[in-house]
Amino acid sequence: MTDRPALRTVASVIAPLPPPRPPTAPTRTFHGLLYLVSALVLAGPWLALVVAGTALSLALAITPLLPAVLIGFAAAVRFCGWIEGYLARRLLGAPTAPRRSGPPRRGYWASVPGVLGNGRFWTTQAFLLLRFVLGIVTGTVTLSFLGSGLFGIAAPLVYRWIPADEGANGIDFEVWKVDTLGEAALLVPVGIALVVVTWLLVRVFAAMWRGLALGLLGRYEGAAHV
Repeated sequence: MTDRPALRTVASVIAPLPPPRPPTAPTRTFHGLLYLVSALVLAGPWLALVVAGTALSLALAITPLLPAVLIGFAAAVRFCGWIEGYLARRLLGAPTAPRRSGPPRRGYWASVPGVLGNGRFWTTQAFLLLRFVLGIVTGTVTLSFLGSGLFGIAAPLVYRWIPADEGANGIDFEVWKVDTLGEAALLVPVGIALVVVTWLLVRVFAAMWRGLALGLLGRYEGAAHV
C-alpha cells in the first residue's frame, strides 16, 4: 500500500517555487530600500570571500590541495548567491532561483574543471563584487537623500537643540544659519522634495538590481534545486 504522507513529503520537496506575490506600492518601496541598505552590511563579507577564495586558489594552484579549495570556494559562492537570490526574490520581486547545490562531481581532480567551467560560479562572483562596488554607492546615496529629507522635515522641531558656533543653537549651513522657527519651516518643503527624490531613486535602483540579479544569479525555471 502506498504511503501517502511520504508521497506528500516528497512532493513538497520537489514542488516548484510559488511565484512572488505582487506587493503594494508602499511595501515595494520599503522592500527596495531594505535591499539597497542590505548592501552596506553584506558588501564587506562578500568582497572578503571573493578575494580570499581567489587568492587561496592561486596560491595552491600547483598543489594537491587545489581541488579541495575550489570545492569549498564554490560551495561558499553558491551559498552567498542563494542568500542574494532570496533577498532579490523577497525584496525586489525578482524570480531568481540560484542553486543551493553544485553539479555532481566525478572525482577529486575532475572537480577542478567542473568548478572552473561552471559559468554560474563566475557570474555569482561578479554579482557579489557588484554588491560591493555598486551596492555601497546605491545604498549610501539613498540613505543620504532619505536622511537629509527627514532632517529637513523635522527641522522646525529640532533646530533649537542643535549646537552651533559661538554658543548659539541652530542649523549652520556655513552660508546660512537657521535659528528661528520661520527659517526652519523653510526647510520642510525641501525635506519633502528630498524624500520624493529618495522614492524615485529607490524605484530606479531596485529595477537596476532586479535586472542584475536575474542576469547573474539565474532566472526561476519552474523547479527548485535542492
